[in-house]
Amino acid sequence: MEPTKMSSLEKNSSSQQLPPLSSPVVKALGAFGQIAVIADSSLDRKEILQTSVEFLLEILEEQTGGVCLLNQDKSEWELLSPSSGGALERLVSSAKGRRFLNEVVSGSGASMLAGKEALSFLGRFKSLIASPVRSPQEVFGAMVIVSPKEGRFASEEAKLLESTGDFLGTCLHNNRVFSKLRKSEVTYRALVENVDEILFQMDTKGCFTFFSGKVFDSVGYKPEELLGCNFQQLIHPEDIGIPVAAFEDGKRGGSGTTSGPYRVKHKGGGYRWHFTSYSPLRDAAGEIIGGVGIARDVTAEMETREKLNLSETRLQEIFETMQEGIVVTDLKGKIVDLNHVAVDTLGLKPEEARGQSFYNFISPEDADKIEQSRVAVLRYGRISNREFTFITRKGIRFPAEMNISLLRCQSGEPLGFIWVGRDISERREWERKLKESEERYRNI
Repeated sequence: MEPTKMSSLEKNSSSQQLPPLSSPVVKALGAFGQIAVIADSSLDRKEILQTSVEFLLEILEEQTGGVCLLNQDKSEWELLSPSSGGALERLVSSAKGRRFLNEVVSGSGASMLAGKEALSFLGRFKSLIASPVRSPQEVFGAMVIVSPKEGRFASEEAKLLESTGDFLGTCLHNNRVFSKLRKSEVTYRALVENVDEILFQMDTKGCFTFFSGKVFDSVGYKPEELLGCNFQQLIHPEDIGIPVAAFEDGKRGGSGTTSGPYRVKHKGGGYRWHFTSYSPLRDAAGEIIGGVGIARDVTAEMETREKLNLSETRLQEIFETMQEGIVVTDLKGKIVDLNHVAVDTLGLKPEEARGQSFYNFISPEDADKIEQSRVAVLRYGRISNREFTFITRKGIRFPAEMNISLLRCQSGEPLGFIWVGRDISERREWERKLKESEERYRNI
């Protein structure tokens, strides 16, 4: 049998020697892979650093090492030492050790100390290697490994520790950034899903690209059912011009355009009233790529307003058809409203009467009676059959019998008075004639 011929590619591949398992390259790759897994875990910063040092000690076949952390103001050192035996405590507590650590974190790479004299403050240890743990943005501290063997560490270990420190620092920085981002996303999501308003986003064609969950409460659609749908499909035909105008203004760059109220189709049938604020959405270059908006369901308000309008219409009908004169004043007696009977009786036009003091049309002799009546109404809420002498615009005097009620706002606070009365001139004339008749009868 002929031997199998090798291709040139196979020859080149076979001629390349793989680095030994004990080489710094293999050790560094193993360290980086393990540290990446550790840094991506749920461990906190200190646990990540401690676990990483333990792994490095296994790679270097050493037993003593740790991490010296700088505090936030970079003035003090904190020791994280999974296996120190007191050596690293002496490192961070001695002036010489702290100077060395400061030089490490301010230097460009790993630093080594060797010899009994140089490491006299570490007792039995004769070799020390340290490298900063840092990212391009910040310095966390220094990784330190010590050995009882003199000259234990060489350039290979220095490169391994230096590369590992830089990689770990970058991992820690990214971990911090991603942690803040995750918290920000959680906060944003909680905010979006818990506000009463509906948050939405559209592209430049008016098609929805995002909806908050509150849309389901309002119109019965789940957010995913509306993605890609054009907003005009949901608007009542009679109201379509209102949101379209806001959308077109947003496309032109208008900011904070409000529109409404308008009706939006409900999935189960019928419509809901909405009011919307809409603003353009721009990319990093400032180009408009769509828009964002906040929609508020105002159906309850619209229904309440409709009922109120109906109630006010009915009240106005009663107000104008009553045979008694009705005057509404504020607490100081200024006329707010009056019906046609009061207008005709006082000889005023409505626009002339509003804003004037109602007390100007009551005889000055009744000033004390007015004040007593005001106090009684504020105390009891209503008084009846109080007689006053009124003076018309032309100066004609006539007696009137009044019922006075307190007008309150929804919270119960007093707003003014409602005066309801009738001209009793004719009754007084009949009473006078009756009295004269009785006197003539007694004289017979």
